[in-house]
Amino acid sequence: MSNFKLLNISQLWKYTKGEGIKIAILDTGIDYTHDNLRDCVKGGINFTNKNSNNYIDRYGHGTFCAGIIGSKSTDGVAPNSEIYSVKVVNDAGIGSEEWIKQGLMWCLQNGINIVSMSLAYQQYNESIYAIIKKMNKYGIIVIAANNNGDIPDYPAVHPEVISCSNIYRNIRDIIVPGNNILSTYLYNSFNKNSGSSFSCAYVTGIVALLQSKNLLINRKLLKKDDIYKILKEQYSV
Repeated sequence: MSNFKLLNISQLWKYTKGEGIKIAILDTGIDYTHDNLRDCVKGGINFTNKNSNNYIDRYGHGTFCAGIIGSKSTDGVAPNSEIYSVKVVNDAGIGSEEWIKQGLMWCLQNGINIVSMSLAYQQYNESIYAIIKKMNKYGIIVIAANNNGDIPDYPAVHPEVISCSNIYRNIRDIIVPGNNILSTYLYNSFNKNSGSSFSCAYVTGIVALLQSKNLLINRKLLKKDDIYKILKEQYSV
């Protein structure tokens, strides 16, 4: 059974494919020239060097996550959502907590509805946590990967964050498949990969559908706790 059928995404597609929802992917950037991503990537910013407009991906990770969420031909979960590339990991795959903090502040200031963070850091950071708490207050949903090791990671460990994994690592995790996933890659190509990063991308897409559906039916967005309850009941496998 495909992940698409397993997660009942087609049922949500009866209502929406993510219309009206803005998603920021904090990662290595996105290759927005890819044929399957050019229509859904609406902009972005780079915090890894002084060229803030150069948010294209040269590493591949962010492009892969973007494809899971919004690809037009490889079953992107929410292909009609608006995706923004927030580059906080450089072309060598190295990030910094300062770049993450700046990326989160940009999301807070630019009307983002969902923040997807398929990344982790090991030490508590008070300034990052303060921004996440502020996002929670304003209804911005933050989703993060709980990495593939045995120790829970930041920011996934924070209670204001929806923590995702493809295996049980933390009692708070939303567990969805993250193995042998096909998605978009650099230079207009496709690739297969596995990991909690890609579980995070799947959950991000599902949350976009849930938010878009509620916006359509009830004209408002769901709070984090309501989304978490739905995910635990229906999408933790």
